[in-house]
Amino acid sequence: MSDITKTCVIGSPVEHSLSPFIHNAGYKELNLNWKYSREEVDKSNFVQRIGDLISQGYVGFNITMPCKVEAFKFCNIVDGSAKRLKSVNTIVLRGGLTHGYSTDGEGFINFLKDENIDFVGKKISIIGSGGASSLICDSLYHHGSHITICARNEIAANSICENVLSFNIEVDKNISSIISIALDDAGQVIADSDIIINATPVGMKTNKDEINVAPFNIELLNNSQIVIDTIYHPLETYLLKEAKTLGCPVYNGVPMLLYQAASSFELMTGFTAPIKIMRKELMKEIQNRL
Repeated sequence: MSDITKTCVIGSPVEHSLSPFIHNAGYKELNLNWKYSREEVDKSNFVQRIGDLISQGYVGFNITMPCKVEAFKFCNIVDGSAKRLKSVNTIVLRGGLTHGYSTDGEGFINFLKDENIDFVGKKISIIGSGGASSLICDSLYHHGSHITICARNEIAANSICENVLSFNIEVDKNISSIISIALDDAGQVIADSDIIINATPVGMKTNKDEINVAPFNIELLNNSQIVIDTIYHPLETYLLKEAKTLGCPVYNGVPMLLYQAASSFELMTGFTAPIKIMRKELMKEIQNRL
């Protein structure tokens, strides 16, 4: 048997990462002699550890917190969206050079397209101003959506807007725009939205004090809206439960996780990701952890 091609996810903490289940399912389905593992790496030892892993024959890496900025600085060549975000979640070694990508935004768009969610020219409220909000805003703006960031941290929200607008990339201003507003003042904006995306940790199972609360007043919802929560633990947050009760189409964070992994898989292997098999294995592992 030929040598195994090695890939991994690196970050800290990383022991609970679901990425190995997704990628290894894809390798198995396509009969690839590849193996995906986890490696505990933090900001302080990132350069040394990734250098060691490359010397050990690793050819692809997924980068999770807190190392995405360090990964951006490390790469020889950086793809467009990763350059805009100054954040890399995928590194592929080619010809001795490290190529950096951000597949989160692309994965989010692919998820929307596969679910036939029409986002072009739609009014979208994104709740929160952290990393998830930043990547979603970047992808939606450049693919044509009217975005309003609704956040408590107005400085961070304004920074996302400024960063998205700072690149001279042609967009159709009739269908693309981005502004921010204080969450406390966003009631009418949220009520008038076609799509609402929670990009905060509110409702996450690990946040015991927030598990049965929503990131905004759920009385603002109506059944003509699509509600997306980037959280996947639990699979149904309080926000999604209440939105579903109203008749809203709802989506949790599983598709976002799956599709960014699929884009990464394709960059590393050069093969089309077997989405159905990867989804099945991902859901199996999530259910095991409930």
